[in-house]
Amino acid sequence: MLLGLYVVRVPFNWKLLTLSVPESRILSSMSIINYKKSFQSLLLGKERIQEKKFNNKLNYSDNSRLNESQKRSIQSVLNNDITFLQGPPGTGKTSTIYEIILQLIDQFHTFPILVVAASNIAIDNIAEKLMKTHQDKIIRVVSESKEKDYPLSHPLGPVVLHHKIQMMLSVGAKEVTGKLRSGKIDLISETQYKKYKMEVFDVGTRLMSQYQIMLTTTVTAGGKYFKMLKEAPVMIMDEATQSSEAATLIPLSMQNLKKAVFVGDQKQLSSFSNNPHLQKSLFERVIMSGLYENSHMLNRQYRMHPFISEFPRNRFYDRMLEDGISIEERKLENIEKPLVFWDTGISRKYFESRKRKESIFGEEQGYSFQNTGESELIISVLMHLIFSKNIAKEKIGIITPYSAQRELITEIITRNEILNPEGEDVIVDIDCDDLFDDARPATMNIISGITIASVDAFQGKEKDFIIFSCVRSNREGMIGFSKDERRLNVALTRARYGLILVGNSECLSRGSKLWKNYITSLKEQDFVFKVKSTQASFDFY
Repeated sequence: MLLGLYVVRVPFNWKLLTLSVPESRILSSMSIINYKKSFQSLLLGKERIQEKKFNNKLNYSDNSRLNESQKRSIQSVLNNDITFLQGPPGTGKTSTIYEIILQLIDQFHTFPILVVAASNIAIDNIAEKLMKTHQDKIIRVVSESKEKDYPLSHPLGPVVLHHKIQMMLSVGAKEVTGKLRSGKIDLISETQYKKYKMEVFDVGTRLMSQYQIMLTTTVTAGGKYFKMLKEAPVMIMDEATQSSEAATLIPLSMQNLKKAVFVGDQKQLSSFSNNPHLQKSLFERVIMSGLYENSHMLNRQYRMHPFISEFPRNRFYDRMLEDGISIEERKLENIEKPLVFWDTGISRKYFESRKRKESIFGEEQGYSFQNTGESELIISVLMHLIFSKNIAKEKIGIITPYSAQRELITEIITRNEILNPEGEDVIVDIDCDDLFDDARPATMNIISGITIASVDAFQGKEKDFIIFSCVRSNREGMIGFSKDERRLNVALTRARYGLILVGNSECLSRGSKLWKNYITSLKEQDFVFKVKSTQASFDFY
């Protein structure tokens, strides 16, 4: 990872600093953007961004499914060089981005278009949607470290760059590829390897020039193939609040870039870094500073059962977010209550414990928290959903603010012969292409089809049913970063049909006014139930 070198001159001394790949690409991008006057005012915050308004006559690809806020946002993108779109949970960001791309290509004949995001999964969602209608126009570029995760059998396999390169290599180069993949590196001479790398680069460069839509992650956009592009007039960034402002410079440095679209949500979690100066995104800074006078918000959510969405809509989005889905559309015959809080109360059985973390990725200054009693209760809830309510394992996600709790629940499920009858190993999915070395990795564990993840890692994802392990349980009301408003927003907005919270209502209420308000609203609707044992009856939901 430490591929870059940077020399710093100080009085009577020179220091040679190593740079990670992201840092090296950011530094390179800064020197390029220095000559781009159109984006300097945006980055320096010198001028307000004025919006041009004009109603283009558009033929939408699926007119009946686009709401008015989506159409207004699309018009704004087409009319302006810089656009910021706020997309709350479940509001159809992917569909809006998809329609923007189609309008630019099919009606405005503007391409190539670079589409980036902090995570691979966000880019994959857009790419898979485009695959259905524009497969011959898209290319998906992944970092070398991620190539093994995208075999030819992957849904995006046919449009991934490294597979297209392999198909076009000479016979000799394909033989070298075979030796590399089989571990026979000693059979490849230095001359053969250099010739092979040159051919791969040449083929890749030619291929990139043939496609109208290029999809990759924020940092990978600074890779060798993108540097060779003569132009990329449009850049669309999804998950804009999850890319630090420094990382955002990378796609902004593309040759002949004329239009930049940022899609994000300042009400959800931003990028994480131990350096506080690297945490805030460009999206957040521009919106919060008032530089962008008329920001557009997608205002209709299609994910959550209205009972689940009620508090987030009212509290986090000031009643500006509406339900685009009815109670009937999210009703399942065997689920009576779509929202339940299991209150463990002030019981030592459900008290938290602090665990020293083994890695450098810090929560609470090197410590994480787990709650053994709460984990046992969650297993009972999980068993009830699967075996009494017939909910498929793949439709259930377990989230928690703390990595220690994630690992504890994963371990219990792994050893449980009923939940994991085949004795499957844990699949660890880490999506960290665009993160700095000191960032918290977006880690998800998958065991026997069940996903267990931190709240942070689950941002941008959804499941039919979410079990939320709150973890913190003590007499003092200490709840750490669980009081973070944006983290709670993410946690409460992942479920489509059912959300089940397990925690100590008194501790959470003491620790945060926000949590107190949420739990009070649940009690008013009869959604809070006291836990008397891990064998409690769950029949009513």
